[in-house]
Amino acid sequence: MLHIEPSGDNGSLKLTYDITLREGATAAGFTNVNTATDTTTRTAPSAANVSDYLTKTTVGAVDVKVDIDNHFLKLINKSDATGGLSTKDLSVAEVRSKTRDDANLSNNTFVGNAVAKGVLNPSYTNTTPNEVGRISGKGTNPVRGSTPISNGGFGAGLNKFQAPQDNTSTVFTPELIVSGSVTAKTLLARSVPLATFTTGKLVEVLEADRLQIARNLQPQAELLRRLRNRSDVEFANHRLVVVEGLYTKGPDETITPNSINWYKSKGRAVVYELHNELGALDIEKTFDLAVMLKNISSFEKMILDFDTFDPAGGINAQLVIIMPNLNNQYTVDEGSFFRNVETRFNGKAISNSDLIEVLS
Repeated sequence: MLHIEPSGDNGSLKLTYDITLREGATAAGFTNVNTATDTTTRTAPSAANVSDYLTKTTVGAVDVKVDIDNHFLKLINKSDATGGLSTKDLSVAEVRSKTRDDANLSNNTFVGNAVAKGVLNPSYTNTTPNEVGRISGKGTNPVRGSTPISNGGFGAGLNKFQAPQDNTSTVFTPELIVSGSVTAKTLLARSVPLATFTTGKLVEVLEADRLQIARNLQPQAELLRRLRNRSDVEFANHRLVVVEGLYTKGPDETITPNSINWYKSKGRAVVYELHNELGALDIEKTFDLAVMLKNISSFEKMILDFDTFDPAGGINAQLVIIMPNLNNQYTVDEGSFFRNVETRFNGKAISNSDLIEVLS
């Protein structure tokens, strides 16, 4: 049926057309289908059911956990096992270096792991040697025919470092040597580059701190150079080797101020070993060298350090030499060339005034 009726107020007409079909009947373009009402109950999305869908059904997101207890991580990163002092396993020499800070020696996780790994002898707790030999006091004794290992006027209580003349025409000038960018190749003394004391650790030092570290290491470099150039028959077949130079802390390590490791981190302390012609440590001659250096060299403190840290057994002997802090005028602004001496056994001082030879 066709319907025509007015639409609005503008005089237009509205045309409608009604078609009524019986069920199942058809007309051009139309089909009459009786569709049942959908009475399915549906739940609207909510935070709870969306979460369940995503986490508790087979079509949701899959939660994959890898290395839940950090087992594989701990196989690679040893920070937990070493008490935060290192990300890798340590050797006997590296453990020895770490113990130069009493805080590390008191780190039960660190020392327990080191003992368990066979890189620290349980006897490290014994701080009294079984037997001692020769003793040499702090005071200097004249050594006939010896040239001082110093810089012309270097001496107890002096407060300035001035590199000595090698001959009448050549003078080593520290200020010129370390001018510009400091790298591992920077020469601190003739034939003694900064790399001698840094062993790859310079990359961990801020550029702003490198010059100060290089400056502090220059007295060490000069001492090392002069020892290499000496013609003493007594040490003709021996070589002084840097075994610990610049120190950088572990991931969770706090360096104790004024500990040996703190001095090492500032470039003020270096640890040496004296090797014979076979490259082996010479303990007896180490004492002799310490006595000689006490008499003809200058430093803030020299420590004759013995230990039984190596599980393989035996005594280890090293020299720890500490120098004062030097400002940009090479004047001492912290410490001094006191020439103090000390002897330690298993990390503890057994004398603050004498060099004592430990035999066992």
